[in-house]
Amino acid sequence: MNAKRLDRLYDAPFTETYWYAPSVKKVIKSDYVLYLDHRALLTRTSELSAFSLAP
Repeated sequence: MNAKRLDRLYDAPFTETYWYAPSVKKVIKSDYVLYLDHRALLTRTSELSAFSLAP
């Protein structure tokens, strides 16, 4: 996989994990980790904080 940095592409391993809730019909959490030299360089987590189902 590639990551974009300063308008250049370079090879860097990363992981992305998604948690999907069928009852909500959405991704309720996601984690992204970019590694450089076998260390986590950048991490990002998003999590659904509230929702409401339409009637």
